[in-house]
This record gives sequence, C-alpha cells and structure tokens, in this order.
Amino acid sequence: MNNVRYKPPVIKKNSSQTLQRTGVAFYRTPDLYLSAFLKSKGIILQGTEKETGKVFFIFQNEGNIKDLINNYFNDSDVGVLSYKAALRDLRSIIFDYQSFMKKQ
Repeated sequence: MNNVRYKPPVIKKNSSQTLQRTGVAFYRTPDLYLSAFLKSKGIILQGTEKETGKVFFIFQNEGNIKDLINNYFNDSDVGVLSYKAALRDLRSIIFDYQSFMKKQ
C-alpha cells in the first residue's frame, strides 16, 4: 500500500492562510483539532506540508469553510465518531512525517 501524500503545488500564500493555485483556493492550518473538525464535516483534505518543524494540513477551500471555522471556535456540535476517526487519520499523517524524517 502506498502511503505517499498528495502535496498540491503552492503558488501564493496570504495572511488569511488561504493558498491560491490557478484559480483553486486552499485553506492551510497547523491546528490538528481544527483540521479534524473540518475533515469530520466533509471538507476535503488536499495534502500536507512540513514547514519549520510543523505539519500544515491543506484543505479545499469550499464556500462554507469560513462558516465551519467560525462554528468550530463557537463550540459547534460534531459527530464524536467522525471527529475521532478524523483525528486518528491526521495524527497518523504527523507520525508518518516524523518517521520519514528520522530515516533521512
């Protein structure tokens, strides 16, 4: 099984953590718990990047992502099982990065 993660080519970063690439917008964050919330709400994880010792999660910036981020910070409800599964998946990605970096 191939564990290679897709990393979209990034052209431009701005202060709102939105990435632009040929008209497609992405949301980038190092926040594990926010990322698990977004993933559990169905936002598509496009890839990951490692920068200055942190893993950044890159999501497809769909029209409702700002509302979901606001909901997260206002203690919105989330399905416990889907949140737990998303958190487990994202932690696995972080662990994969750490293991890969130790081998190099």
